[in-house]
Amino acid sequence: MAQQVANRGGFFGAASRVWNRITSPQPIDSGWAVPIGGARIPGVRLSHWQQALQVPAVWRAVNLISSSIAMLPWNVNKLDADGKITAQEANPIHWMLHDAPNDEMGAFVFRQTIIAHSIGQGNGYAEIERNKRGTPIALWLIDDPDRVTPGRSKETGRIMYEVRQAGGGAVYLDARDMFHVHGLATDGHVGIGIMEVAARSLAVNIALDKVSEKYFTQGMRTPGFLKMKSGAAGLESFKEIMKIIREEFTGLNNFELPIPIDKDSEFVPAGSNLNDAQFIDLRKFGVLDIARWFGVPPHLLYDLDKATFSNIESQDRTFLKYGLLPRIKPFEEEANRKLLSNRHGGLYSKMDVSAFEQGDSAAFITFAKGMSDVGAYSPNDILRKLGESTIGPEGDTRTKQQQYQPIGGDTKPPASNDPPPADPKTKPNGAYPNGAAH
Repeated sequence: MAQQVANRGGFFGAASRVWNRITSPQPIDSGWAVPIGGARIPGVRLSHWQQALQVPAVWRAVNLISSSIAMLPWNVNKLDADGKITAQEANPIHWMLHDAPNDEMGAFVFRQTIIAHSIGQGNGYAEIERNKRGTPIALWLIDDPDRVTPGRSKETGRIMYEVRQAGGGAVYLDARDMFHVHGLATDGHVGIGIMEVAARSLAVNIALDKVSEKYFTQGMRTPGFLKMKSGAAGLESFKEIMKIIREEFTGLNNFELPIPIDKDSEFVPAGSNLNDAQFIDLRKFGVLDIARWFGVPPHLLYDLDKATFSNIESQDRTFLKYGLLPRIKPFEEEANRKLLSNRHGGLYSKMDVSAFEQGDSAAFITFAKGMSDVGAYSPNDILRKLGESTIGPEGDTRTKQQQYQPIGGDTKPPASNDPPPADPKTKPNGAYPNGAAH
């Protein structure tokens, strides 16, 4: 792939940061266009991944995963040689990850959107804008992941990203200038979207939605058929009967009205209806199927059939461990590699998931007390977990469980002028038990 040399300075040079960006944004009113395999179910064509968002459980799953990760604090921390971790809130990369990646959107919207892209299309992209010294100063979301094609340069063998511009043509970004998060990838570079591999399951759910819509808006419930006697009605008479049925006996207002028939007709009951087709059961199974695809507990998709108060908290922890953390880790690694570089002096990025680990108030109090008793948490540590203000330097003192002394302090008991206690095995006259002499 030939690399196109682009002018990062533009006409205005360094006068404006935005001119350092070389990818142009897609028009806001344009839709996503990511083909994922064409027709899967007769009558249902799932040609764009966003079509699957029409299924309520899919919308809920994508929105739940992307919003849950987007709302987490994403900090830049420093690990000192003595093992102490301190937040680097003054670091510009911290602001980029925690508050605003660029001048046009906040961190929540940025992460929510790029995660939705990585789930639906399989890949989420953002250009890393750098200043003349090569320091990252902004992340610009590539608003349509289908505009991006990863490949290897024939000249250098390095991974490059071709980005097709909204106005025509394309630019090429080196891998270090592309923030790329993706899902499962068979080649390790380009992710496979859930919507693509789950197209058949999702098409079934879309088909069920269409059946439900037509059942309640277009038609009568077809309980049976009209059987005409031989020669009783010709084609024109049949068309007239059908016209009357459509006009007088279809729609919500005429739902399940009886159809009068003449003496030359016979009513034959239909052999199937929605109950026989297990329509409701199929709709419920569709939610469970989607929960499997996205790794979301069913109760978070509002399927509460098997949910109890005793297992919901356990399922929430499972969702964090197996549903969210595998999606969080690629973000942290990509930021560490491309924003903080290999020479970051102990700096690393970390999303704070403690809010998901706290549980209810009683469970958090028990947890915090246990961590405080063993000296792992100070009062300020607990206050930070709660998002409250700290109480000053004295709140950083950690205590032990027994005497509640400062960690590292003298553990010897205080001196006393009292004589030591007598040996219980020694008699006052100096004789040992059983009459033995001293």
